[in-house]
Amino acid sequence: MATVAVFGVASIQASLRQGLNRNYLSGTAQNLNWILTYHLSVTDPERYGAPGDGVTRIVEVDQIGPGWPWLRLVRPVFLVFYPVPLWRLFRNRGSFAAMVDCGLAAYLSYFMLSVGVHENHLFIGTVLAVAAAVLAPEKTMRAVNVLLFLVFWLDVVAPGRVTRRDSAAG
Repeated sequence: MATVAVFGVASIQASLRQGLNRNYLSGTAQNLNWILTYHLSVTDPERYGAPGDGVTRIVEVDQIGPGWPWLRLVRPVFLVFYPVPLWRLFRNRGSFAAMVDCGLAAYLSYFMLSVGVHENHLFIGTVLAVAAAVLAPEKTMRAVNVLLFLVFWLDVVAPGRVTRRDSAAG
């Protein structure tokens, strides 16, 4: 409710509309669409480009065509999983720690299932995971896992190709 009070319903609806209507799959997002992008590049490198260094690039959704039912399934699955943590929070009238925890679960469902997500979007999940660990120390291992996942990707799998390094140099 605080989000609605601060930003208004129209802003939230516009943000969700924009987030749910992306037109590309990222080859560097480490989510379910990343797997699909990799599969497309391996099975049809002429059309989608061969994977380089084990990492595929961005694929336009329009390129994929109607033969891939995956894209028709991802958005409804996302719309099922995204509100579940929020519903749980409102049902239980949880504490601030529970709100951060539910926010992390909702955000990670966005990260794993939404079209158009890139690896840098995991940074917000890392902040939420660390905040949840500070508020509830038993959640520390989860925060460590999310942080290691992000650091491993940025520094081991894709060094030099990630925006944070490009923007720091320029």
